[in-house]
Amino acid sequence: MGTTSENYFNLPNPEELHCYVHSLGNSHPVMILHIKQGKGKPDLRVSFIVPIYFEGPMDWKGAKFVVGSTEELLEFWQSIWKGKVSEEVFLRNYQLFKAKIETDTTEVKQVKVIASRAEILEEKE
Repeated sequence: MGTTSENYFNLPNPEELHCYVHSLGNSHPVMILHIKQGKGKPDLRVSFIVPIYFEGPMDWKGAKFVVGSTEELLEFWQSIWKGKVSEEVFLRNYQLFKAKIETDTTEVKQVKVIASRAEILEEKE
């Protein structure tokens, strides 16, 4: 699957897909996101490689991920990583992936992941 700026994983009807965080931990270099495509279609697993930040619930509806702007990524760097790693190194090695979502509550409207890269791992029946 190719990527587009408006739908990073190029998924059909991404607003209708249900997602949940399958694994995420301090000692894991990968965050696994499970995406349910619906009856009769294989589930997908997406890996976020070297995640350093996650904001959002553990499950939600909506998988239309886009890559955030350099300005958004710089805001994060300035608030947390400035002085720990150079701006140049940070921007070269990380991306902000974000998606508008729906949940059972009205509090969270977006998921954000900062990681080195993201890719679809496999289709699971």
